[in-house]
Amino acid sequence: MTGAIGLAPQPSPTGGRSDEPQQLASDHRQRAALPRHLHAAAAALFDHLPPPPERAVVDGARGRLEQGRTRLAADLGPETELTVDAYRVRLAAGCPASAVPGDDAFSWTPATAARHLGLRALALHLRGDAPLPVERAVEEVVADHVRHGGDRTPGPWLAELGPAGRAVARASAQRWAEQAVAWLPLRLVGPRSLRLLDDDWWPGGARGSRTLVVHGRRDLTVDVGGRRVAVTLAGGTARDPGATDVDALTALAATLCDPRGRLVRLVRVHPASGEVVVADVTAALVARGAAVALSTASVLAAAATHAPVATAPGPGCTWCDRREGCPPGAGWLRRPDHRSMGLPLPSPETGAGSPPSGARRV
Repeated sequence: MTGAIGLAPQPSPTGGRSDEPQQLASDHRQRAALPRHLHAAAAALFDHLPPPPERAVVDGARGRLEQGRTRLAADLGPETELTVDAYRVRLAAGCPASAVPGDDAFSWTPATAARHLGLRALALHLRGDAPLPVERAVEEVVADHVRHGGDRTPGPWLAELGPAGRAVARASAQRWAEQAVAWLPLRLVGPRSLRLLDDDWWPGGARGSRTLVVHGRRDLTVDVGGRRVAVTLAGGTARDPGATDVDALTALAATLCDPRGRLVRLVRVHPASGEVVVADVTAALVARGAAVALSTASVLAAAATHAPVATAPGPGCTWCDRREGCPPGAGWLRRPDHRSMGLPLPSPETGAGSPPSGARRV
């Protein structure tokens, strides 16, 4: 089962929208509220699951990565570590130069924090038989981050914001979570079969001296009869550059990290547009994941050795942290027709011009 499925929220009989937050907050698992044809299409995502890839396929992908890691170690030295994740893959697909880590530390904005906070609010919302309203779940998650902070989280950034800035961050996270809840198939999944926020790291073990690290993230994992369906809630649209490459990387990392080989299907959801893309985990998808990981690593390796890296100016220049030293990107931003597109530079207060909420540097 591979392809796109139309499961956008449908108009309600009363003339409103079926994805209104107050309706979804009351009960996200009301099967009776779904039209029959949508119920069948949503349920099909978790039915008739294919068998997992054969072990030889997984071993072949692992072997390609090991060979690539050996070559990189010879070129870069054993102390250099390159991490290939969804963020880098997506950037490299649009503009290879933007995938190279910049000198500046990553800065949280309402746009980049929305997915992080929204996913955690979604976990609270789905917990138990009496779902916590999305608005309250977001408030609890934001308050917890402000109290406890933590590295690689927006906690310290939230704590420094004033009331107005924190309200903007909270509203962005709430909007993201409500869009995710409005995805109809999610309402068919029982909480006991659902896991949230799983990371897959290859190779495992202690960090350091690993040269090549592959990082995959599954926002939600649904267990169905001993097999797994991984769900990613993505920003943008199904046509964004690198979206299918990220799917392949997710399949590769999850397959390599699960000795029981249970992942058999990927579902990528774009809550804002209602698009749902389905891909079964096949030998071809796993092999493509290995190719994507190695090609992205080659971009990062070129930058590490100060070799030229191709540039492809575009809308991403508005938030790329390398734009200050990138003449092609600066020239693209100065063009009058691009300034008129409403693409402002990043703002720490509004997050305007920041990457989609699904993108986050790790």
